[in-house]
Amino acid sequence: MPTFTEASLIAAGTGALLWVVLTAGASTRRRTWTGLAGFVALEAATFSRYTNIVVLGCAVIAVLAAWRLRAGRLPGSAAAWWLASVGAFGVGVAVFNTLIYGGPLRSGYRPGEIRFSLSALGPNLRYMPAHLIQAMPMLVLGLAALAWIAGRCLLLRPTGGEPTGGEPTAGARRDVAVAAALAASWFGVWALYATYTWTAGPGLSSLQATRFYVPAIGAISLLGAWLVAQVARLGHLPRRARASGQAPLAALTSAAVVAAMFGLGVWSFTDMRAFRLGGPGPRCNIAQPHCPVIGRPGKRAAAPGRR
Repeated sequence: MPTFTEASLIAAGTGALLWVVLTAGASTRRRTWTGLAGFVALEAATFSRYTNIVVLGCAVIAVLAAWRLRAGRLPGSAAAWWLASVGAFGVGVAVFNTLIYGGPLRSGYRPGEIRFSLSALGPNLRYMPAHLIQAMPMLVLGLAALAWIAGRCLLLRPTGGEPTGGEPTAGARRDVAVAAALAASWFGVWALYATYTWTAGPGLSSLQATRFYVPAIGAISLLGAWLVAQVARLGHLPRRARASGQAPLAALTSAAVVAAMFGLGVWSFTDMRAFRLGGPGPRCNIAQPHCPVIGRPGKRAAAPGRR
């Protein structure tokens, strides 16, 4: 399925760009080539599914903001190479679409087959949260990381409204900037498919309903990894803090998080596997236009509207 390919490409590209922006001590040449590889991965994901242009656009804006604000001493020559790669990719896609589909903005779908509408928000918001939590329990850690970063930023601000100085404030600002970029990529994908008329339905399983949202898993996992790293750092506390029992609490918290994520993953896998094998689980009427035939014995997977 292309979903897992594009999700892997997005995760790799996002991680590479995050490293480039934050690792100011690396050589300019190394950062340039690593960032270029990251953008190529995002471009390949966009070519796999054109809606991933949301992620590519967020990456371009984040890099321009980092260069403009001189964050991480990002070299201008590196940013120029990356943006040139994105421009060449856009031209290449336009030429490809013109030659294969008959127009620079056309695709292989029939006119009207792919529809986005605000009227789809209601049904999608009704059915999708449970599917997303089941299929991607890591989103709980991602949301917790965003809350932690926002809360710490507020705590480091004095009552006068001006941020305090020092290393903690600089670290908080950096975390806020990174979290904002990752959250924009995450919620940009989800907001787009929240308006997709074919996303959710009362009889769809999590396997069917969530595959459009999977490309955001890279940004979600990076936020979740940040949160676990923060909890793990609580174990490196002064002797007085360790004596008070905070270090064992950090270890127990990390273990509880890992166990909870593993348990949710087993539950998700078991439920979706039961659906694929024809066991107990939600079903949908294959006569419905929004219900593809996926994971049913003896049936071929069908794209929406295709015979």
